[in-house]
Amino acid sequence: MKKILCFDFDSTVVTKESLDEVLTLALETHPDKDNLVKSVEGITNQGMNGAIDFCESLKLRLETCPVYKHHFEQVGANLCEEVTTGFETLFSWLRSEDWEIFVVSGGFRLSILPVAAKLGVPATHVFAQEAFFDDSGLCIGIDEENILFTDEGKGPVVEYIRSTTSGADACEIVLVGDGSNDLKAYELGKVDHFIGFGGNVVREKVRQESPNFALSAIELKDFITQI
Repeated sequence: MKKILCFDFDSTVVTKESLDEVLTLALETHPDKDNLVKSVEGITNQGMNGAIDFCESLKLRLETCPVYKHHFEQVGANLCEEVTTGFETLFSWLRSEDWEIFVVSGGFRLSILPVAAKLGVPATHVFAQEAFFDDSGLCIGIDEENILFTDEGKGPVVEYIRSTTSGADACEIVLVGDGSNDLKAYELGKVDHFIGFGGNVVREKVRQESPNFALSAIELKDFITQI
């Protein structure tokens, strides 16, 4: 049986929330920086805890300030130093056990690809948001046709991965993540197994409603071993 493991990115594969990092960087010289950063973090937490829809959360955060392509790229480089403790070893072990690894994120592809490359995940296995930029590099919008620009969580991506996998009838898909949009894919029956992850931040809804909940890469490996 083909084994597929889909990882959320923000606060799971890395310790940070990538879009928050992008906006913090973009606001670095803003006169009202501290208040705006707190606003962004509040919107993020509302979205991750399921208090507001994901699409609304994403748009609200990007409306906070002008963001440029180089901000996304710089954060991608920075996040290579923010990989969650034990995950490099975990990813190596997963490959040795013939797991096919995907990164599925509501964050932006430009900030995720450098970390994915570091962990040995090919770009074709990274599903994330895409931003549009003008000639100056200013972000002028989001690809709203993207499979992840949805309030249905990670479910549509998991369905796509399953449908395009050779021998899809004999594949087992596990999703690991910290947020309510990750949990939703399990609640909708789109994944075979779900492991909530609280190694960086514990979302109470996810902790309470996940069939499995890991607080470290070691605990995560133990759950995966039992599948």
